[in-house]
Amino acid sequence: MIYRIWDRQTKRFVKNGASLHCFSNWQIGAFNGEVSDFVAMIDGAREPAFLQTINPAFFFDEANSIKKANRYIEQPFTTLSDKEKKYIYQGDIIYDTDDDAYYEVTFYLGMFCIYFPSDGTYAPLKDYCRESLVAGNIFENPELVQKIYANK
Repeated sequence: MIYRIWDRQTKRFVKNGASLHCFSNWQIGAFNGEVSDFVAMIDGAREPAFLQTINPAFFFDEANSIKKANRYIEQPFTTLSDKEKKYIYQGDIIYDTDDDAYYEVTFYLGMFCIYFPSDGTYAPLKDYCRESLVAGNIFENPELVQKIYANK
């Protein structure tokens, strides 16, 4: 599965080690929850290698106090794209051009959905992504989160 990873300490998405001669994907440890940047050579000349392992057990907040919580938040790729072919991840905020409304992409009952705060219901994302645009995400665009709840 493909993820993008939010770093609570730096308040940015973590960049992976991809370059022109290799591909990169994040791996989440099944037993320890560690995030690793997995890089393998495209030409197959070298064995795959884990270049970076990150300890998610704690992070520092704005006051430089240690927070005992996962520093990294994984956001899986939904395998869907918006109408401009931009990938959609969990935690993205999409703008539905038909409804003129913003919705958060979430995971509910085993599938990626959008949440309707007006009545507390969910709908499959696949039914909405063709007429929607990725407007931002819940971390970098708090003003869009406010617009979601203004739809009530």
